Amino acid sequence: KSLKVQKTPLLCIGLACYDLTTGNGCVYQTVSNDNDYMYALDDAIRWLENYPPCEVILDFSKNLNKYIENNNKINNLSLNEIIAYLNLNENDHKLYKIHNLEKLVNISYQKTLIDKVFKSSQIDCIEELGLQYYNQALLALSSLLDYTINHQPILVYKLNKPVYYSNKE
Repeated sequence: KSLKVQKTPLLCIGLACYDLTTGNGCVYQTVSNDNDYMYALDDAIRWLENYPPCEVILDFSKNLNKYIENNNKINNLSLNEIIAYLNLNENDHKLYKIHNLEKLVNISYQKTLIDKVFKSSQIDCIEELGLQYYNQALLALSSLLDYTINHQPILVYKLNKPVYYSNKE
């Protein structure tokens, strides 16, 4: 069987949220597929409807930014149109951009961050959370924890380990 060259990149979206009053959190990762390039965005909307945010931390990978720079759009949407498609806007949400993405994608930094917050047991902290195969969900969680530590550090010490969201009913 020959490999098929993908002309349109598939979107992979990592999501993480916490209710800072209860300490309960959730992570999720969704990926588009060859049959439905919008699947990840539609799945992210379902997730956002279950966990409506007040504040949103977002960023796009260098690869996606470069692709959009060269092609103007992905799935016929610009970055601003993707944000609008997800029903995120500055009137209803505080939108923050990640300023230290290079640091946050570093697995050693992610492990240090997660160990600091969740005091993991003997096994690898990322495996303990079940996120070893979900890089974008792990990045979303790391971004959320890093942002919280940098803005209101006392809040992270009352967080429970996140559960992995299932969109199956």
